[in-house]
Amino acid sequence: MKINQNIILTYKDLIFLFLFCWFSFFAPWVEWSWHQRFLGIFLILLVFILIIRKNLLIFVFCREEVPFWFFYLFYLAGLVNPIDSQIANYYFWSFVFPIPILYFSAKIFFEKENCLNLIRVICIIAFFVLIFGVIEFITKQSLISNISPLHLYYDAFVGRRMISTQAHPTCLGTYFLACFPFGLFLYLVEKNKILKLSAIIYMIGIFIGLIFSFSRGVLIGLFFVLLFFTNFMKKKRLLTYLLILLVVIIIFSSFLAKIAIADFWRYSLSNLLTEWIYVKKFIRVSAVFNILKDHPIFGLGFGHYRVMFNYYLPNHPFNMYDDKVADLMYVTLLAETGLIGFTGFFLYLFFLFRRVIKKIYSVFESNQKILLICFFSSFVGIMFSFLTYDGLYWITPNYLFWSYAGVLSSLSTRAEGKINKDG
Repeated sequence: MKINQNIILTYKDLIFLFLFCWFSFFAPWVEWSWHQRFLGIFLILLVFILIIRKNLLIFVFCREEVPFWFFYLFYLAGLVNPIDSQIANYYFWSFVFPIPILYFSAKIFFEKENCLNLIRVICIIAFFVLIFGVIEFITKQSLISNISPLHLYYDAFVGRRMISTQAHPTCLGTYFLACFPFGLFLYLVEKNKILKLSAIIYMIGIFIGLIFSFSRGVLIGLFFVLLFFTNFMKKKRLLTYLLILLVVIIIFSSFLAKIAIADFWRYSLSNLLTEWIYVKKFIRVSAVFNILKDHPIFGLGFGHYRVMFNYYLPNHPFNMYDDKVADLMYVTLLAETGLIGFTGFFLYLFFLFRRVIKKIYSVFESNQKILLICFFSSFVGIMFSFLTYDGLYWITPNYLFWSYAGVLSSLSTRAEGKINKDG
């Protein structure tokens, strides 16, 4: 597969960009009724395309997607025995029901042959999100907070952590983390020097936005993005510069923390060495052991870690509503869907990773390999950022995770050579 630089954008590109624009600008703060409309439109589009292009059904029901369908079936364990069915149903319709729609829409509508123009537009979209964030951070004013009562965290973080169009600074950081490798792709693929310079400016801007989200988990994710990218691109010497950069960030943040600039204290050495932040995490995840004793197979039910937090940790020191979660997505998944949901999730990821890695080492066309490595690095970075919050229970990280999983499935599928997506 060679990248076509002549085609502008196909109808599939426009559908994929519609999805990307949705969680970039609107999904985090609009009312639930708009989410229903959006998912309805995308489901109709997906079904319509599959009806008129029946040859595409193999991308949904091929042997390689058997682990996905088993995972999704097992993941529904979160609906088996919830204490509060209303909460479980809310989490299901918000974060679980959309999974196959996002996954297969991304797999079918992402056009590999025209990916250069598609990535260019995605970078422009991400840069607009950055611009909104910079203006909001400097002026301490946000248009979204004025028009949406659902922008709940704006007042808590305004002027301290960049939030832009997203629901929370950590979600914004994850968004920038997912978009950062596209700058690397454009820098390596673009032939025009001005476009290469634009890619460098883009990466610097996205990196600054990522830092100003002040999310330690996102910073961990960035490290693994660059670790995977440099490893697969055989640029391991760049890791030395990466480690130097991380040390500089910590030293610089430690200095700025002393003069109370924004939330740089979150990256400071004194904060990173504070015992309480690790003890706090351990206390919050420790509930999972007692939960599994009572609900080992199917778990508590979607959204129930918070519901049962006081029951399983009666002597906990937390009073705030936001503290009564594991703040670690994989522990939450284990507690709420049990061993069956947890096993299905990681078996699916195992088979997906195996396919992707095999494809990376078997592809000889340079641009295709770079594209696959960029998406894979982004996906891994998102996964590592979930070590510090329940990312799949936030709209944008959830949509990014499953959309990128669909793109990775498309780029690594063995059916690629047998079937033309355009019929």
